[in-house]
Amino acid sequence: MTKEIHDCEGFSWNGYANYKCRYNGKFEDDGKWYCKNHHEPSIQAKRRARDETFNAKWERDMAISDRRNFERKWFEELASAVVGYDQPTKRVVARKVFAQFRDAAKEKGYEYE
Repeated sequence: MTKEIHDCEGFSWNGYANYKCRYNGKFEDDGKWYCKNHHEPSIQAKRRARDETFNAKWERDMAISDRRNFERKWFEELASAVVGYDQPTKRVVARKVFAQFRDAAKEKGYEYE
């Protein structure tokens, strides 16, 4: 009982020239045999998985960045609103700005206590 061994039909680049792939073909596609590195459906599945992972991380990072920018904007507004007031007036102005901040945060979907 012998097992058929097929050569991969793909080509690789060594920095100087193309050469025939050295691995055995394990996947048949349109009558040709390919290794896992040259089998197009396998390559596409790997790319999709990699892209999905990257996109999930990108979305998470962008959400964090948006929230930080939102907070920075409101902090700058608070800092500019209290300039020139005495301490008791600063507290009143700060409370008003924080109330506006909480309302804007709720509209955006951010939760603060």
